[in-house]
Amino acid sequence: MCVLAIRAILARLASLAVSLEWNHAFSQNWALLANLEIKQLLANLGGSPLSKNKTNLTLTAGINYNF
Repeated sequence: MCVLAIRAILARLASLAVSLEWNHAFSQNWALLANLEIKQLLANLGGSPLSKNKTNLTLTAGINYNF
């Protein structure tokens, strides 16, 4: 019964993602932000004509200023 429930949950998942975030404060007002994420499309979504790749990598960086 438990295995069937787990399979039902996994069948409804669209994707799995893992991300790594990093923040560095230069001062009380300024900070540097970075995020790295890898996402894997599951089941039949990876073969969709709307998706070019089944695995996607995203890198985001930014500067933050607090008043």
